Amino acid sequence: MKMFRIFIYAVMMILAFQFNVASAEQGRVVYQINQESKSYIKVELSFIDINSTNKIQITSYKKYNDYTIILTYITGKNAELFDKITINKDELGLKLGNDILPNIILKNEQDGNLYSFKDVGEQYLYRDSILNLYNKGVLNGYPDDTFKPEQAISREEFCQLYIKAIDLKLSDIDVNIFTDVENNRWSKDVINTLSIKGILKGKEAGKFNPTDTITLAEVAAILDRTYTFLNFINRSDYKHTQTNHWANAYITNLLNVNIINEEDSFYKNNSLDKKLTRAESVSIINKVVNGYKTEK
Repeated sequence: MKMFRIFIYAVMMILAFQFNVASAEQGRVVYQINQESKSYIKVELSFIDINSTNKIQITSYKKYNDYTIILTYITGKNAELFDKITINKDELGLKLGNDILPNIILKNEQDGNLYSFKDVGEQYLYRDSILNLYNKGVLNGYPDDTFKPEQAISREEFCQLYIKAIDLKLSDIDVNIFTDVENNRWSKDVINTLSIKGILKGKEAGKFNPTDTITLAEVAAILDRTYTFLNFINRSDYKHTQTNHWANAYITNLLNVNIINEEDSFYKNNSLDKKLTRAESVSIINKVVNGYKTEK
């Protein structure tokens, strides 16, 4: 009887936890941003649950650091509907180029805290990038409220994150491009979409190796095949270049637009075949999302 009670209690705790996670997700606020001019940006907040009957009221904003803005809001049925705001980047003194968007960190005034994952502290190097993509609704954490930033990211996981971050529509062409990406694989549509667009290449013998950890070289190739980036410097004398590597040209292009910096630890201390972590991948993708670019 005692074991039965323990079992029932455990089930109730799991159900309660799942309900709390679902409830939190329904109340989650995300943002969209548009560049109105060289100086002005327009930010709009919305609930991730489109059926929410509550209102969002932006109450304030301020500079957090040279690249990030904190936007404070309240929600509720009695809140005034004020979910859009235009911000002058120059007045805030942000150190951003005319074509670069800031990170936006959202703060719910009613609970008084900036949301962050338990394992992403305030001093963590990639914190702003992670929170920016979280607040855009691009990424989620794990059920235990962690992000696991130092965990490796697989090729298929990166593709899923990337296609969501750049808001690329999934292809409806039903084909089997890679022999190891089966019809019932969760990442098939994502992988096929990037492959059909010429962004993604497979490996040996028609395989994609979806569960392999993605490398810096592979990420650079994916980004370079997707976009032509603006503000190109056209240098070739960067430190740590590896001219004999197949991806050297892709890496150099990203260095020329500051998507990768020659002092980034994941670049300068490693080969181009360095396996990337979740946080490093988010940092690179975040720079793409925040920078102006044109599709190839």
